[in-house]
Amino acid sequence: MFVPLMFTLAKLPRHQGPIAPSELTGVFRRSITHPFVKITTKRSKLVTPNRIYVGGTYDPEEDRNGDPCIEVFLIYNEHDQHLTLEQKPWQRLCFEIAECIGHEFVHRTQARRRKFKDCRNYRSRDEHVLKKEEQEYLGTKDEIEAYGFSIAAELSAMYGSFDIESPHLENIVMWKVYNSTFDNDQTVLLKLRQQIVKYLHRLEVDYHDKTNSRTSRARRPRNL
Repeated sequence: MFVPLMFTLAKLPRHQGPIAPSELTGVFRRSITHPFVKITTKRSKLVTPNRIYVGGTYDPEEDRNGDPCIEVFLIYNEHDQHLTLEQKPWQRLCFEIAECIGHEFVHRTQARRRKFKDCRNYRSRDEHVLKKEEQEYLGTKDEIEAYGFSIAAELSAMYGSFDIESPHLENIVMWKVYNSTFDNDQTVLLKLRQQIVKYLHRLEVDYHDKTNSRTSRARRPRNL
C-alpha cells in the first residue's frame, strides 16, 4: 500500500499556494481513493501557522462492519485561511500522509489477524508517571510493529536507504523517541530493530517491483 501510494502522490502537481485548507484536503481526498480510507480536515491552535500536521486512526469496529476504518486527519492552524508550501514541505507532507496510511494499515492487519481481539498490554515498571504512560503505549507488540514500519518507510522514502545501519536512522524522530523512552529496556529496542529490518526488506522489494513495472513493461509486437 505504501509504495504505490508514494508513487501516486509523487505525480501530483505541487500545490505551492496560496491554497485554502479545505481545497488542499480535497486534492488528497481525490487522489487517495482506497475504499477503507477517508481524509478529513481538522483545526487546532497547537498547529504552527502555515503548517500541516498529519494524524490517523484505525477503528476495528468500522472495519468489522465493512465501513471505511482508517481516517487520516490533515490538521491546520485554526486561523489559517490559505497556505503556501515550499518544495520540501510539500514532499514531506506527501510522505507523512502515505506513511500514516501505511501505519494504520499495519494496525488493520494486526486486528484482523487476531480476529479483532485486544492486543496484550506492555507493563511498565518505571516510577515516572509520564514515562510509564509512554512506555505502556509504545511498548505494545502492535505499536512496535507499526512504528517499525514507520521508521523503515521514512528511512527508505526520505533517505533512499534500506540498511538499518544507515547513519540517517539517527535523524528519524520516532527512532530517537523509542531510544529515550526505553533506555532501561533493551528488549523493546531489539524488537523494534527486528521490525524495521523486516519492513526495510519488504519495502525494498516493493520499490524494485514498482520501478521495474514502469521500465520493463512488455511491448506489443509490431505488425509486420
